[in-house]
Amino acid sequence: MFEILHELHIETTPEKTFRALTEESGLAGWWTLDAHADPVAGTAARFGFSKRTVVFTMMIDKLEKDRLVQWHCLDGPPEWADTWLSFTLEPHGQGTKLRFRHWGWKSTDGIFARCSFDWARYLISLKEYLCSGRGTPHLG
Repeated sequence: MFEILHELHIETTPEKTFRALTEESGLAGWWTLDAHADPVAGTAARFGFSKRTVVFTMMIDKLEKDRLVQWHCLDGPPEWADTWLSFTLEPHGQGTKLRFRHWGWKSTDGIFARCSFDWARYLISLKEYLCSGRGTPHLG
């Protein structure tokens, strides 16, 4: 199995970062405007891209307040199906260290490399959203 890993430091609290990763308005502020999620473990979240021609369904697997968000991809592009994503947060100086992991990929062929690039871009969008109030999410 293969995995995508990214780490970044954000000059905001783990609490604010956690909300941006779990609340619908936060997710729409940095990932995609077409975000439908409740911050409740055991529920499904849906994220639409390209006018809903691509939709990801994520089971919200684990939520540890201000520390961990973990999703299990139930549906989306075939390479994403049955992969796992986590955002681990820890205090770092005056901000937060975020460690992102997307694992369970069966191959590095196909869209793996593009997804790694896109995740880096969206994590920068998350940082911009948290630091300036303005991210660059997918427009739906």
